[in-house]
Amino acid sequence: MLAVSYNLAHWTAHAAGLGCVIIKTLQLTIIIVPARLVTSARRPRLRLPTHWPWADAIRGAVALFVGIPAPG
Repeated sequence: MLAVSYNLAHWTAHAAGLGCVIIKTLQLTIIIVPARLVTSARRPRLRLPTHWPWADAIRGAVALFVGIPAPG
């Protein structure tokens, strides 16, 4: 199970454009985000603060995650 979490964290860091980072850095930049999930026109949207330094990295990673096709 540890290998799966490591690989997922590693892939997330690369998707956000952070490169090879340690888990603590990933946690402080991507995972712990002062954001709100809002619904607009029946679509969920992630509202990020404008001053957050990694907002563009998070938007890029979310765009990659949304582009993954559903299984089945």
